[in-house]
Amino acid sequence: MEILLETNQLTKRYGKFDALEDVSIELKRGEIYGLIGKNGAGKTTIMRLIAGLSFPTKGTITLFGKKKCTRKEREKIGVMIEAPAIVGDLTAKETLIYFGKLKGIRKDERMIDQLLLEVGLENTGKKKQKISL
Repeated sequence: MEILLETNQLTKRYGKFDALEDVSIELKRGEIYGLIGKNGAGKTTIMRLIAGLSFPTKGTITLFGKKKCTRKEREKIGVMIEAPAIVGDLTAKETLIYFGKLKGIRKDERMIDQLLLEVGLENTGKKKQKISL
């Protein structure tokens, strides 16, 4: 079975604090995984490293068989860390276009329409999001 993500002795230090230490995992195509642990266990840290939002102190990350993870490999993954981001007064489609622009992803409306269909949001085209704080 194809390995999509592999980490080898992944370590992340912030000053003298080890957020992750020697974490090695292997995720295969078609399988479902979850990160479970107490606050401070390193779940968010490992997700940030995989997404390229932070860089390891030690160890390696292999995505889709590529040891040097570039933007091309990371464009194939989706990750939401912490709280979902919502922009008021935008439709679901407009929100995806907005965040695509922020990440440097070109607008491909057919791809966005397919994504909305896959997650059951294809009929939200005219409905604006309402945010109340």
